[in-house]
Amino acid sequence: MSEPTIHEVTIRRAGRIRVQVGRQEGTAATFYPPDPGDGDQWWVESAVDVSTDQPVELSLDEIERAIRAAIRKINNTRRTP
Repeated sequence: MSEPTIHEVTIRRAGRIRVQVGRQEGTAATFYPPDPGDGDQWWVESAVDVSTDQPVELSLDEIERAIRAAIRKINNTRRTP
């Protein structure tokens, strides 16, 4: 296992929410769905409202959207020459 990394993404609610998503790499070759026991572990490190810079709680749907956005961001970065 490697060291955890933090990825910052923005999702929409009524406004925009800046979310820091943590990732601990596993041994699985694919991101989603990870192999049982081998996959990456993902979590929300923090979430703040962009307009007020105040912390917010995320719904399960918003947590999933933030993690998927972080995965897309990583995959897009890997494809960029």
